[in-house]
Parts: sequence; C-alpha cells; structure tokens
Amino acid sequence: YQTMKQGDWHEGDIIKKDGKQMRSVWSIPLTKKSEKRHGKHPTQKPEALLERIILAASNPGDTVLDPFCGSGTTGVAALRHGRNFIGIDMDRDFLEGIAWPRLEDELRTDKPESGDKSSQNAADKLIEALRLEVEAAKSANS
Repeated sequence: YQTMKQGDWHEGDIIKKDGKQMRSVWSIPLTKKSEKRHGKHPTQKPEALLERIILAASNPGDTVLDPFCGSGTTGVAALRHGRNFIGIDMDRDFLEGIAWPRLEDELRTDKPESGDKSSQNAADKLIEALRLEVEAAKSANS
C-alpha cells in the first residue's frame, strides 16, 4: 500500500497524485525505443508498467513467473527490483533473440564497486544456470 501511495512513478503519469493512493487507471507512455534495442515483440509492454505491477504484487526475494515471457519485460523489472524470475514462452526466437539478451543486460547493469566481484560472480552463475536449463529443455524437446 505504501509503495503504491508513495512510489516515485513515471514522470509522464499525470493521473498519479503525490501522497495519494494509486488509482485504477495509470497513465504510462508506450514502450520506449531503448527497450526494443534487442528486437521488437508484437505485444511488448513498457518497463514502467511491469515495474509497478512487480512492486505492487511482490516483495524483494520473491519469485515472479511469467508464462508468456515474450520480450522479457517482466523479467527485467523483476531483476531490477530484487526479485527472482522464471519466464516461459512457446517461441524460441523471442526467448533467445530478445528476452535472453535483455535479461543478460539487466544482470550486468549492477556492476560491483571497489573491486568486489561477488555480485558479478552471482550474476554469471545465474546466467550459466539459466543457459544449462535452456539447453536441457532443448534436448528434451528434440
């Protein structure tokens, strides 16, 4: 409740008033070009939308499941806000061509400071574990 009431929401949302509870109508601009840098998906949602949903419906450390992962926007928002993420999609081209690179970019955005490599090592381990899972799923479907 407090996150939705006090949240620092997108500057373009003229409906959200400071210090007031979130309304049922949100004003969020279309998906930015920078969010489509790895390719376009026909139903891609803006990151600002998924960030609000993630923050409203989960806590840090929770696991977010998106059974229609598409371009990976839900995963980007989940990782950005300290959630774990599981994404599923029927279309391998979208997973491998758009979602996967976006998730890798998001994991690598959090660069370790002052020589501490632990967070980067954790990101590398997660990426490797995800790759192994994808390879196992591909083998099972062959």
